[in-house]
Amino acid sequence: KNSYAHPMLRCFLRFFLPLAGVLLSAGAASAETPRETVARAILADGAAARRELIHSLVGQGDETVAALFAAWRGDELFIHRSDDGVRTPVQLVGEKDGNGKQEGVRVDNGARFLSSDGQPLRIAVSELTPVEHNAMLRRAMKAVVDLLDLAAADPEKRLKAVQTLGFAQ
Repeated sequence: KNSYAHPMLRCFLRFFLPLAGVLLSAGAASAETPRETVARAILADGAAARRELIHSLVGQGDETVAALFAAWRGDELFIHRSDDGVRTPVQLVGEKDGNGKQEGVRVDNGARFLSSDGQPLRIAVSELTPVEHNAMLRRAMKAVVDLLDLAAADPEKRLKAVQTLGFAQ
C-alpha cells in the first residue's frame, strides 16, 4: 500500500480541481487585463465578490499582479472619488510636494492619474479612501501570487513554484 497516494489524492482534489475550474472560467471570461481585474476587485461590494475577482487571476502570470497585491497589503492603494462620484483606484507615487501631495497612478491601466483638463493630478492621502483588506483577502492574494510563477518563462521559477505548492500541500 502506497502511503503517499492518499495525501496526494487529497491534495489533487482540494487544490488542482478547483484550480482547473478557475483557469477554465478565466479563459472564458472577457479580455480584461489583470490590472483591470484588480481595480474591479478593489471597487467590488463585499468581501466575497473581492475574493472571487482575486481568485480569477490564478494562472494569469502577470508580474504586476504581485506588485499590486503587495501595495494593497501595504496600505498603498486608495480610492479617489471625483466631484461627479466616479471612484478610481489609485496608487500614490513619487515625492510629496510642500502640500503633502503626490502624483497618482491608476490601478486599472498603470497610467498617470489625470485631472479633467489632462494634467497629472497631485493628491494628498487625506483626500482619498484607503483600500481595505482582511485576512481572507490576504490569503486569496497569497494563493494567486504563489501560482504566478507556474506560468513563468523561466523553467527554474516554474520548478520552484511547483516545489512550493508541493510543500504547502
